[in-house]
Amino acid sequence: MRLGFDLPLTARSTAAIDDLPLALLGGTLVSISFALRCYAPLRSLAPVAAVGFTAQLTYLLLAAAGTGVAWSSATAAVVVGVMTYSLAGRVRVPPLVVVVSGIVGLLPGLTIYRGLFQLLTERDVGGLVPLMSALAVGVGLASGVLLGEYVAQPLKREARRLENRLAGPRLVGPLHMPRRRVRHARRRRRAAAREERQRPADTRPG
Repeated sequence: MRLGFDLPLTARSTAAIDDLPLALLGGTLVSISFALRCYAPLRSLAPVAAVGFTAQLTYLLLAAAGTGVAWSSATAAVVVGVMTYSLAGRVRVPPLVVVVSGIVGLLPGLTIYRGLFQLLTERDVGGLVPLMSALAVGVGLASGVLLGEYVAQPLKREARRLENRLAGPRLVGPLHMPRRRVRHARRRRRAAAREERQRPADTRPG
């Protein structure tokens, strides 16, 4: 208000095509800023930006197609859950760091403010409608993220099995082995070498 800008209390659930790039940029910056404000490691900013961008794109496209706000938010949260489970492990950060930052742009903050403003200032019972809508969005976000993680687990397991099945001369590039397996393999080779040196010469093969 002091800067001369009006802050309308009406929140649009859809975005015009001309506003889409600006909305995507804003959603991505909000996710990155929230991650930095919560002291997330710098290596998590790339997946946070990707998840925030994809979440905003999914929500805006579904909302523009006429889907309700709650269903659009829930679907975007499912996408966030699937992406977070796959990307968080690659940068070695907890999935909670990425998922919370990714859905910040989908939180119904303006809807809650509008409902409380109508109830407290205008004494309008109609303010309960935005509050119920915000409650539906919150439930959709929570359940969508959990559903996305459950969907991503078997997908990642099948992808790992396919990678192991294709490992061999026909696979381009070496098969990535976890560090724990590499350490176990080195320990087994060292133990076998020690046993070979300690074995009497007459009992050695050859």
